[in-house]
Amino acid sequence: MIGAGGSFLLLGLFMARETIVLLRRGIRAKATVVDLAPGFRGAIYPVVQFVDQSGAVRCAKLSVSGGAERRGTVMTVAYDAENTSNLIGLTFVQSWLFPSACFFFGGAGMVSGFAGLFGHLPIK
Repeated sequence: MIGAGGSFLLLGLFMARETIVLLRRGIRAKATVVDLAPGFRGAIYPVVQFVDQSGAVRCAKLSVSGGAERRGTVMTVAYDAENTSNLIGLTFVQSWLFPSACFFFGGAGMVSGFAGLFGHLPIK
């Protein structure tokens, strides 16, 4: 339980770091959902179109499903100027839901693992 919890905490930390880097260094742009790409187990990933800082029209699939599942939805994205396919939607679902969930479940796993290890939680 401790190992799984630690793994989730590390995953959450990595995901949060990537989000923070894009929020601090990324360039913000208005984007429009132009398509919906099918993903793993029925997930739907928004494909957005935006104009980058050089004036070029870019199209990229967001890496997180949810938050904007309709064509024509306008949202703000943050993208890496050197790699415009590296972008996130600036909504809670797109930016923070998965890191937060990893922190929560990872922390809960570690606490219950340590509690069981030190005899404070009966394990059967």
